[in-house]
Amino acid sequence: MQSRSVTAILEEIADVKAKVLDMVEKIDALLAKPGGAAGAPVARTSLTIKEFCERNHLSEGQYHKLRRVGKGPRTMKAGKSRGVRISIEAEREWIAERETDDA
Repeated sequence: MQSRSVTAILEEIADVKAKVLDMVEKIDALLAKPGGAAGAPVARTSLTIKEFCERNHLSEGQYHKLRRVGKGPRTMKAGKSRGVRISIEAEREWIAERETDDA
């Protein structure tokens, strides 16, 4: 078995690191394009009620109670099959309003 110097190993590691960083930059560039890379996950623009509740640690019952008293997030209809959705922007606004309410 051939022994390699520490310098040679470090140079090889630096080359691999540079290649990995280059690949990460290319992936980031692909994801930044409108529509993203084929098959790549696309940033979410809205949530289902269940997803909203999970993200904000609410039960669906608590969510509906908040909506009834006028303290729920803005919602939108997203077609017949997708039902009620909550935009990410509406979620952010709702959180900011809750922070203001507690002040």
